[in-house]
Amino acid sequence: MAKKLLITEKPSVAMEFSKALKINATRKDGYLESEEWIITWCVGHLVTMSYPEKYDENLKYWRLDTLPFIPKEWKYEIIKNVEKQFNIVKSLLQRQDVEEIYNAGDSGREGEYIQRLVFMMAKPNPNAKIKRVWIDSQTEEEILRGIKIEAKDELTLYATNIDVSIKCSIEANVTEPGQTVLDARMFSDIIRKSDDGPINIEINDKNEATIYTSKNKFNIAGISAEEFPKFPDIYSSYTLNFESKEFKDIVRDTAFAAAQDESRPILTGVKFEVGKHEMKLVSIDGYRMAIRKMPIKEQEEEFSFIVKGRILNEVLKILKDDETEIEISLSNNSAVFKFENTVIVSSLMGGEYINYEQFIPKEKKFSIKMDRRLITQTVERASIIINYDDSRLPIILDIDGGVMCVDCVSKKGNFHEEIDIEQTSSSLCIGLGSKFLLDALKASSNDDIIMEFNTERSPLVIRPCEGDEFFYMVLPREFKR
Repeated sequence: MAKKLLITEKPSVAMEFSKALKINATRKDGYLESEEWIITWCVGHLVTMSYPEKYDENLKYWRLDTLPFIPKEWKYEIIKNVEKQFNIVKSLLQRQDVEEIYNAGDSGREGEYIQRLVFMMAKPNPNAKIKRVWIDSQTEEEILRGIKIEAKDELTLYATNIDVSIKCSIEANVTEPGQTVLDARMFSDIIRKSDDGPINIEINDKNEATIYTSKNKFNIAGISAEEFPKFPDIYSSYTLNFESKEFKDIVRDTAFAAAQDESRPILTGVKFEVGKHEMKLVSIDGYRMAIRKMPIKEQEEEFSFIVKGRILNEVLKILKDDETEIEISLSNNSAVFKFENTVIVSSLMGGEYINYEQFIPKEKKFSIKMDRRLITQTVERASIIINYDDSRLPIILDIDGGVMCVDCVSKKGNFHEEIDIEQTSSSLCIGLGSKFLLDALKASSNDDIIMEFNTERSPLVIRPCEGDEFFYMVLPREFKR
């Protein structure tokens, strides 16, 4: 079947196009695909102009006698850290089943430039027609920033964006059923800042809402609830049940290591690996890795799924830190979180997760048993010097004999502290990012930990002294001696 290829600048815009065009697409590694459509993105810009040294090695360093330098023919190259996405876009552009290609980059000179460079380097299928999508707004912002209010037997509130939908029900005295969509932030502020006591909401046939208490009254405009996206139908398959606190603990201890950069979208997710008797959460961003395990009730089948880290963090904000039960189930390529009067439906991430096990060190040169609180406090003190200068500067752990020296040096000053450790036969000096190290230390659930070392260029591994419920790995940073 012939397909249409639409290319956006960012994954978020790709998802918005998918929703606006009512495309029921499956997310794959670097693109979305349905029976009719393929949607991908040029996040990271993909192609750039070559530096002067690519024309002549002598131009690597600027000198007045070489200026001005104006090439007769301009050179371009693929940006190294997004080369994988470029190759994905290239393969899609060259697919023989693609008959139409839509350039849906941002409407402006930069958006046009980004796409044209990609087309130039990728050489699309010559038989495909290329068209330009030129619209000022590429979002459903007005709808998606609203909150749907529905009054029937109770009051139900709905909110959604591209990736997640939320439904929350509360008891209410409903005298007449009705529904509307109001600006979510304004509605929230009105409710939060209203006087104590009952809150009354009245909606007329023009979708205008009157919200009042005994002392104040607001009249605000709304829009038709018919235009609000339908809440997803739920057909649960696999189901897991946890206490709210234990679920928050395991997510909090892993989600921090999920990537924030969408150049590799799959790494922005947290992978759930559900076995017969154990569930494992994994996150990795290219600089660090977090793994957390917990026992579960026996499952008939083993399965796995990936949820965006930022969505899990939002779930944590709503969950109580107590023994309230939370139910997690899979439904229609979504993860469903149910607790008390709230239902959250999050789209699952498609594509293959990175083979993280290949990065776990197979050997260690030596290990040190540490008091987690002691080393955490020391690193926090060292970070003061870094935070007031350059957060990219490393914390240096210098291990020799029975002493670990913690040092950092910046333009604003320096720090030195010595910690007594068990005598070691090996010595080592390793640089680590302070934030990454602190995140791992604070996520550790045990006060007694083991820090494993190999070489100054090998990752630091943090494990519990007993058991294997968590595993943290932090890549080293270069430093000047």
